[in-house]
Amino acid sequence: MPEISLAEANPGESTSKLDPRTKLLALLVLNALVMRASPTSTLLAVQLLAVAALAWEVSGATAARVATWCFVCSACSLGSPFLVAWLQGMGAPRGVVLAIGTCSAIMYWFARFSAGFGLALYVYRTTRIGQMKAALRSVYLPRVFVDALVVAFRVLPTVGVEAVAIREAMEMRGVDLGVRGVLRHPLVIAERFLVPLLSSIARVADDLAASSVIRGLGGPTRPTSLTRLRVTGWDVFALACVAGVIVIEFCAYLGVLP
Repeated sequence: MPEISLAEANPGESTSKLDPRTKLLALLVLNALVMRASPTSTLLAVQLLAVAALAWEVSGATAARVATWCFVCSACSLGSPFLVAWLQGMGAPRGVVLAIGTCSAIMYWFARFSAGFGLALYVYRTTRIGQMKAALRSVYLPRVFVDALVVAFRVLPTVGVEAVAIREAMEMRGVDLGVRGVLRHPLVIAERFLVPLLSSIARVADDLAASSVIRGLGGPTRPTSLTRLRVTGWDVFALACVAGVIVIEFCAYLGVLP
């Protein structure tokens, strides 16, 4: 089992030029815009911002993967209505048209989830735990919420490490974890993978919770922080980008944009 210090160090793999409060505000506003029945122009603008942010401060490979997923989901979502109309004109069976329409509805929400996932991944990969705690406490959120979020933030990297270790152990024992193996024996794969993973997560969560309590998390006094929060020109630029997305939403509402 990995040490707790690894889980504490991983969430912020790189420091960010943006204030964590700016990132959290942008994440909330952009997700609120994209998860409603927003126009296509708003969705594409949020996806573009997410990919640009990942390419700027995370890595080009990560940005390319998110961009590919966004493109596939958006293309399927936007192209499916034309395909359905064409199939109806060709007299295709009703079941085929219904299946394609259902897939179109699913990809409609997947396209929005991909934008929100890209933004959340950017915040996660560029924000350290200390920065997150300082940002949440600076806006006077309830301490119960802050403490629970901090513990969860530290558990997530450990979950990934444990999942990789369990997968490698299963592969060494000859268990087929490919698509064929999962389709042939789904219950066996789930039992051999999920049971040890959940057990490991519970054990690590207990260790992290005990470590956090020892360090004063949840105490009666307000803890100090070594993180200095300050707004820079980059934050102003980021907020301007968010305001631009809001303007696009408003223009689409007026019918100027699709």
